[in-house]
Amino acid sequence: MTTQLFLKRFFLLTALVALTLPQGCGDDDPVDDPASNTNTEPQPTPEPEPEPERHAIEFAPSFSGATGHSQIGVFAFDTSTKWDEWAQPDLMHDIRVEKDGSGVWNYDPIVYWPSDGSFDFSFMAYAPYATASNGLSVSDASHVGAPVLRYEMPSATDCHTDICLATPVLDIRNRQEAVGLEFRSVMSKIGFRIKGQGNKVSNIAVRGIQWQGEIALNADDQGSMTWTQVLDFSTTEYQAKLNYDEGHDYVTATETMTDVTAKDGYLYLIPQNITYNARIVVTVDGDKLGFPFVDMAQILPGKEYIIDLEIPGNKLLDYTDNAMPAFLLAPTDAAEAANIDWNDAKAACEASGYRLPTYNEGLMTLFYMNGIEGNNLRFASYWTSTTSLEDPTGESAMGYNIMPWMGLYMPKAGITAARCVKDVPEGGKKYPYVDSTLPDGPVIVSRDNDGGVIPSAFNVLYDAERPVFHENWTTTPDHDGNTDADRISRKLQVANTDATAGKVVWSGFSCPEGWRKPTMMEMALIFTMGGAPESSYGADNAPVTETPLYKVEGITPLNADYYWVASMSAGRGGRNPATWSFGPTPRSGLGTIVGPDANYVRCVRDIE
Repeated sequence: MTTQLFLKRFFLLTALVALTLPQGCGDDDPVDDPASNTNTEPQPTPEPEPEPERHAIEFAPSFSGATGHSQIGVFAFDTSTKWDEWAQPDLMHDIRVEKDGSGVWNYDPIVYWPSDGSFDFSFMAYAPYATASNGLSVSDASHVGAPVLRYEMPSATDCHTDICLATPVLDIRNRQEAVGLEFRSVMSKIGFRIKGQGNKVSNIAVRGIQWQGEIALNADDQGSMTWTQVLDFSTTEYQAKLNYDEGHDYVTATETMTDVTAKDGYLYLIPQNITYNARIVVTVDGDKLGFPFVDMAQILPGKEYIIDLEIPGNKLLDYTDNAMPAFLLAPTDAAEAANIDWNDAKAACEASGYRLPTYNEGLMTLFYMNGIEGNNLRFASYWTSTTSLEDPTGESAMGYNIMPWMGLYMPKAGITAARCVKDVPEGGKKYPYVDSTLPDGPVIVSRDNDGGVIPSAFNVLYDAERPVFHENWTTTPDHDGNTDADRISRKLQVANTDATAGKVVWSGFSCPEGWRKPTMMEMALIFTMGGAPESSYGADNAPVTETPLYKVEGITPLNADYYWVASMSAGRGGRNPATWSFGPTPRSGLGTIVGPDANYVRCVRDIE
């Protein structure tokens, strides 16, 4: 082979090998194709798919007709299948959302709307945020349906607050704007105005109210803002803040009714029915007085109430005009008038220079109260100092009830109201008194030509002038025990003996000519004035008169048993005759059976 031929084959092989070698590994630029003498276009690198935009869930609270708050509690639910009563707060459970200095509402950690926007969310909220100091707590995360807000009213005034709920926002989807939460108050706002005679009022508080309860956060969906209350009335005094006189720790009660509640001093109470337990406790010149919630049977959510209080003077109430009453009645209930046991009631009266009335005096308050101007007595039971003989343990005491009026006995550990009394100064003729100068029986004199018990006065219970006495009767009209006919005579003569030798049934109930059947109140008056020895059992129940009926010469004391009265029993719908018991514990009796029941009879008559 020639050298020339060898060289030709070498170059040809070299060219073939070169065509089969790979392009350069460190360079991505295109390579010239010698055969085509053209350039290859570069292929673009694929861009990554953009991630879906995420939006934080934000809130825009507003407060309509309520106190604004800087912290709220929020619950959020995944309600892809729409809100129902089985939903749980799986997205947010009681998240604290707080307003910063610039007015923006923040929380941490942030929760985002779903990126695909395919889910419905529901929101509920309350304010202020629950803490140990403000008495609020919420149901746990396992609770199904609307969360429950629980409240126990703190004793500290500074911790009282206007609790608000937001209108539920249900079944909404991904959005860029903030979730609007419209809050409204679910509490009753209470303020006070006072009027007086220069009295120094240092404190106004309430007690005997519903102080704890719970409410569902979707209460508005139910058409109301209903609280479920625990039936336990407060013994704590919840104080309002007052606008004190400059440089002093009191407000002067002037002759003009004046708003005295500080701007941040209102009481916020759970909406509730106002019962006889509720009282307004006012500290006047260092002494506590108890006032009723006048004309307030109910307080409603979201409503504001201003209560007018007229502070009485230092004059004790009496029921006579130009003569002396048997005792003087305090112008208001004891401060602890609601929810107070017997021992505390007794101590409250004695601490203020008064005393608990005897049972006799309590009954006298009942049938003379329409002659006591401004007595402020309320539909409630009241303690007396008298121990009940029906309870041999000594753990029960006698009381009296304003409506329906009656005597009763109650365990001393129980709770009810107290109205204190004072003895009158010596001198003067005391009413009622006993006139023993007439034949046929002693006369109980409530009013004579010299004066005595006031015939009528304005009664706050009935908002009207109410009489004390009935006109002189020859026969006693049939009447229900709760009607105006159940009153007393100005001068009531009590027969020296029973109408019959023993007990008689109702059909044999008759009185001699000129005499008549006593009303229930008149029989109670006979008891009060010492109609039987048993009606004077113990120092706390001694007759108020110095001459008890049973000591009057010629009278036969009444038996320690039941007596017929003309008043029909209100407890039996006015159908059956009632009785009065002279022992062992005196009280009005229930309606008895006309046929077989037999009782004693003592007749009375009116003296001109």
